[in-house]
Amino acid sequence: MLCLLSCSVFAQSSKQECYSYLRTYTPESLGILKIIENIPSKHKIKGITITLSRGFKPENYFRGRTETDKISSLNTVIHESHHEFNSAYAYVLLSHEPPKDYEFADEYSAFYYADDDIILVKHGEIFNSNELKREIPKELQSFRYKPYIAPRSNLGSQVQGIYGLLDEFHSYYLGTKASMETFTYYQELAKTDIQAYLDFISNTCSSSWAFYEFKYFSLKYLQKAKNDYPETYKELMANNELRRIYTKTSTAFEQLVEEFHQKEKQIMEQAKAAGVESYTDDEYFWIDNRGVGNRGDKTEALKAELNKQEMVALHRAFILN
Repeated sequence: MLCLLSCSVFAQSSKQECYSYLRTYTPESLGILKIIENIPSKHKIKGITITLSRGFKPENYFRGRTETDKISSLNTVIHESHHEFNSAYAYVLLSHEPPKDYEFADEYSAFYYADDDIILVKHGEIFNSNELKREIPKELQSFRYKPYIAPRSNLGSQVQGIYGLLDEFHSYYLGTKASMETFTYYQELAKTDIQAYLDFISNTCSSSWAFYEFKYFSLKYLQKAKNDYPETYKELMANNELRRIYTKTSTAFEQLVEEFHQKEKQIMEQAKAAGVESYTDDEYFWIDNRGVGNRGDKTEALKAELNKQEMVALHRAFILN
């Protein structure tokens, strides 16, 4: 009895602490958690009641012994929260206003941009993203090639095809956005220790380079569909909601990556003003004698690949202007 009580108190305090950190350091990212908290477990769609298993707890991803560790984990809290939102909130939208052609076997996802900007997308014909393993050369098999593309698994990024890839793409975007929001925290710490910025760089860049990976994975999916599954490609091109998601996420994420690079320059200028050397090389961001990784092992190769004519043409054909 005592053990159960203490565990309950701990779980409650962990949740309260998590929400407190989110309110203080990533207020723009808090909205998605508030929505998730109010999603019911039962949904009635066209006379059919659907019951969801609701065991998601964002505080399970809120970890660390120190305050800095806990703030670093907010990136993951928001990332994982979007995965929950993506599947669960779709049923809320469907129960409020089901499409005329809705059928029980249909799959939908909901993508969160803001409380008043949520896109519902219907899944169409797909092939498993694991098939891309034959299309992606070893020199472009980046950090997240495993597990999102290979080996074969039940991950959504594989079994849900491009819809699962975009779920990951968008979740990394939201996590990186949350991490960018924490900049003011590190800015305050840097007043007494300029190297405090290294934690911000390390945490933010680790998810920011996912932009290049998932943009590449998404375009390779479209390329294979166009070449090997023409009917699927035609259906993807006709799915304007899917294209809206790709357009909004790739555009917003790219802007966020650029903002991150501007923060890096700002940090270097602040270090210089404090009489401390700061610079970047091929792999690390340095402040004085300490450095942290600031790009993925295949980031530059992916950038070059994404700038090739065929990749640019696939991107331009798929985005909505």
